[in-house]
Amino acid sequence: MKLQIRPTSITDCRDIYDWRTNEINSEFSFTGKDFKYEDHEAWFARYLEDEENLMLVVEYNDKPCCVMRFDGAFEEKTVSIYMVPGFHGKKLSLPFLLLGELYLRKPLQGLKCNLHAEIMMNNEASIALFSQASMQDGFSQWKHIMGSK
Repeated sequence: MKLQIRPTSITDCRDIYDWRTNEINSEFSFTGKDFKYEDHEAWFARYLEDEENLMLVVEYNDKPCCVMRFDGAFEEKTVSIYMVPGFHGKKLSLPFLLLGELYLRKPLQGLKCNLHAEIMMNNEASIALFSQASMQDGFSQWKHIMGSK
């Protein structure tokens, strides 16, 4: 088993769009899936230029399986995570989330960072994930902001 994590690059733009607009992922997104690729492409370029944001792809045996975002200032980041189609329901999101948190620690160099997630009320998988994550040893402080579209 080969597991690696890497920052996204502009070459990931189309894949990220396709995974993000997948029926399962868009169902639990605050923005849904009703946006054009051209709009995503412009957003993605701006996102990558912002040094305070970090988007990661987790790869399992050289296949992308998970996307994570850490958005916002270094002391307060919003976390977003979704699985690539074909990897839903495999109980991999918690280890991937913790792996992403470890990756995030490097640039923080010991600075305090509060992580929180905004979760839709009907997203039972994410509610369970972040509840489990809050029980793990680490520097995260999970704050659940419940809401709907």
